[in-house]
Amino acid sequence: MRNDASSGFTLIEMLVAMVIVALGMSVAATTLIRSGSNFEARRIAREITTLASEARYSADRDGRPRALVFDVAARTLTAESGESLYVPEPFHVELASAESVGPGRIAFYPSGASSGGQVRLTSPRIEIVVKVDWLTSHIETMEALP
Repeated sequence: MRNDASSGFTLIEMLVAMVIVALGMSVAATTLIRSGSNFEARRIAREITTLASEARYSADRDGRPRALVFDVAARTLTAESGESLYVPEPFHVELASAESVGPGRIAFYPSGASSGGQVRLTSPRIEIVVKVDWLTSHIETMEALP
């Protein structure tokens, strides 16, 4: 049996390798946590877009104006069809629209037009704006990192 010191790893080498692996895992975990928050913001923005689209199509189909209403106190965005979306903390939501339809409302008309407006969803890591064009009711989502 040969006793050669160079034939294996030393305890120091093993500890250094474990520290490197632990650092890599912590960086990966931090990245996943941050992207999870962004993922949740994108999911909420998609649901806002869906509610707005449904209100637009409902106005066209029924021949009656429909609205998307934001209740600041309840943190909900509701379509006249009864569907609603709760926006949890830490997200902050602002709805800007024409004053003629009332505060916190975006109206969709049977003609294909709308009152226009935008829903701004912000968190410490991301900002997403869902815009509704007043002339065509086209719904567009834009994303920015703060």
